[in-house]
Amino acid sequence: MDSDYGVPRELSDLQKNRSLYKPELPPCLQGTTVRVEFGDATAAADPSGAHAIARSFPHTYGQPLAHFLRATAKGSNAQIINEHPAVKVGLVFCGRQSPGGT
Repeated sequence: MDSDYGVPRELSDLQKNRSLYKPELPPCLQGTTVRVEFGDATAAADPSGAHAIARSFPHTYGQPLAHFLRATAKGSNAQIINEHPAVKVGLVFCGRQSPGGT
């Protein structure tokens, strides 16, 4: 049984099952080192909206995309982070299907 503002309520089987879910870290963030590769700067899909987006997101628009990779992966000269300084990361969620979205 759970409660809403002190009022007990019965959880459905689905709610009980969902409450047991424990998300796992993606493999690229597991371990003691994280490999980060910075890509191109963020840009608007439609250049005519770039100014409005930049005004709405002044601290993130135009910043480079960060790709988190397995620390053991070979490839380009990506930055290896051994200490864990604070990093602000922006995520975009899409509530519907869209071409190219994952």
